[in-house]
Amino acid sequence: EEEEEEERERRRDGERREKRETTTNGDSLLHFGEFMKALADVCASRSVSYSRRQQNTKMGHQQVGRSFLRAFGGMNSGISHRSNVAGQCMKRNLLYYSMIQNLVCPLQAGHAHASLSTKGGRHGYRSSVSADAASNPSVSTTTTAISKELEFYSGAACYPSVEKANGGEDSYFIAYMQDDNTLQSSSESTAVEADESLKARGYCILGVSDGVGGWADMGIDAGAYSRQLMHFANQESLAEDPNDPNPKRVLYKAVKQTTNKGSATVCIVSLSNSDKEGASLRAANLGDSGFIVVREKQVLFKSPSQQHSFNFPYQVSSLPKYSDNPMSAQTFNLEVAPGDTLILATDGMLDNLYPEEVASIVHEAKANGMKPGELAHVISKITMEVAADTKRDTPFSYGARQVGFPHEFGGKMDDVTVVVSYIMRNSKM
Repeated sequence: EEEEEEERERRRDGERREKRETTTNGDSLLHFGEFMKALADVCASRSVSYSRRQQNTKMGHQQVGRSFLRAFGGMNSGISHRSNVAGQCMKRNLLYYSMIQNLVCPLQAGHAHASLSTKGGRHGYRSSVSADAASNPSVSTTTTAISKELEFYSGAACYPSVEKANGGEDSYFIAYMQDDNTLQSSSESTAVEADESLKARGYCILGVSDGVGGWADMGIDAGAYSRQLMHFANQESLAEDPNDPNPKRVLYKAVKQTTNKGSATVCIVSLSNSDKEGASLRAANLGDSGFIVVREKQVLFKSPSQQHSFNFPYQVSSLPKYSDNPMSAQTFNLEVAPGDTLILATDGMLDNLYPEEVASIVHEAKANGMKPGELAHVISKITMEVAADTKRDTPFSYGARQVGFPHEFGGKMDDVTVVVSYIMRNSKM
């Protein structure tokens, strides 16, 4: 009976494989209208209120995933998808490039060319920016410096995993200086519109936090801790000196005020005017959330992950025996330039997209005038699509293979939070 069942399973696998291999570009194009309808319904709608979007989040995630997969040949799309047949792999890659292109440039589909790099795929992350450029960043040649004061144009998206019924465990905040030199803030619970973009004059501080889901086994919602942590971090950020912000101090003070049970990873980044031509980026990161800085089409910098072991990140908690020392957070001090883009994210994004992939999406989006709030949602939706793909090679699956899981492939379904900030000077956006 076991042999017969194995034989039936082999036949089913063969049928599925044959069906995948006979899927052609023409088949995918037949479903292009369905893809565009999904894009219009759940990616580009401006008329649905934020509260209604929050209520329909889970349904929307499932719909966008199903529609994209049907439109592009089932579970076969993927930039870094590994196949023994190079031609099939390239076909799937081209289909995925088309999906990216039509997300960020629906009005010019077919005229521009996405250029997603996979050279970090098998060998881990490698920045393609030169050492000289990283150590001595200069103002973008496309920017004309008239006023020294910079603007930071920011937006965010926070998506719970489709597998969670508690609304997710991620949280974020954006604190920013307005034109009248008053400080304001926004978060996933206070944003007026889902894809709002906020312009800061000379100073902003951003944070993301990811509640550790393991607490659910004890009946504790780690999302409550994550949200409380970001609430206190937001308050502390508003008390910082805009000319000399200290994200690690904000992180430490916020952790000390938390009372909810649970634990979370956390990353806080400040952007402020610099004595040089660019901006000062300061960051504190504890755990496997983090940030990426993109310049043109290249990754200028990616923060390293802090883990005790694979998939066991550093974390902070209101309960000392479950908390790493907040002062263990890694700190960073970088100079960034007008034209650069900051992507701050929880591991839901970082585990599913390679940095070079993120850089290419950012480049295409900015080239077509996309606002940061819109871009945050595009990156999040692409991440959710990748997370549902069981065949792709992702940073998470690559890491799993390095520690002894040789057959691990596919995305990792998780909450996804993305905060995007454009560093600008004299921009008319």
